[in-house]
Amino acid sequence: MSNQVEKFPGIFPGTIKAPLDILSLEKTADVICAGEVAYVIDEGEVQYLVGDNQARFRKKVALFHVDLLHKGTIPSAVIEIEFLEPDFPSSMESLSRGEYVLIFLASTGTRYRFASLTATKLPVIRQPLPAAKGEASALARIRKTLTRSLAEPNNEAVRSALDDLREGGN
Repeated sequence: MSNQVEKFPGIFPGTIKAPLDILSLEKTADVICAGEVAYVIDEGEVQYLVGDNQARFRKKVALFHVDLLHKGTIPSAVIEIEFLEPDFPSSMESLSRGEYVLIFLASTGTRYRFASLTATKLPVIRQPLPAAKGEASALARIRKTLTRSLAEPNNEAVRSALDDLREGGN
């Protein structure tokens, strides 16, 4: 029966959460944007083979309202982001209604998915930034978003991401 279940798409990440690597994500992501999760739809249970075992996941789709687009193009201000939620402890990313994040996405055609299964979003400040004149690079716009978000409480993830950008030299 296990041969009827598809293998997990990609490498299953386990329970250890990797740090966010903005420099790598900026290169591999099709879309980088900031916005709010407006709604999350549960599309039901799916099963995948993880190693030699069948594992259950909830397939979910977040309706994401984009306020700032740092890289790529999107068809409208609201995009759909697919993700899987396991019913066991895991480091896999998920989205919740009301979250306001900077997010790195890969295109799947009509929808998007996380550019990394474990580290692809950061909480940022809600107020959209004014257009940055003369800053064409996505990294410069991301740095500005993160710097502004340092004023938010519990900003350790943002501070760490900024340190990584400084070390990367851009």
